Amino acid sequence: MIDDALSIDDNQPATQLLDNLSHGTQRKTVIFITHQMSAAANCDRIIVMDKGHIVQTGTHDSLVTSHGLYQQLWNQHKLKEVLQ
Repeated sequence: MIDDALSIDDNQPATQLLDNLSHGTQRKTVIFITHQMSAAANCDRIIVMDKGHIVQTGTHDSLVTSHGLYQQLWNQHKLKEVLQ
């Protein structure tokens, strides 16, 4: 279980961690807790929680096209990228 490991200030270790997770986890289950939308988008399965309850599950592609909390958060994330 990895709990918000990308909240570190240095971007280099965060990038390295994501790279290691994407290449070294075949046939393994990794529970990855994050507020980073770009990191969540790379996961095989996403579980969206709100106030301690599961409100959505699915892949990034399915969640971003269905109306719900994930789509709202993704749209906010993309807007922040454009404004930076």
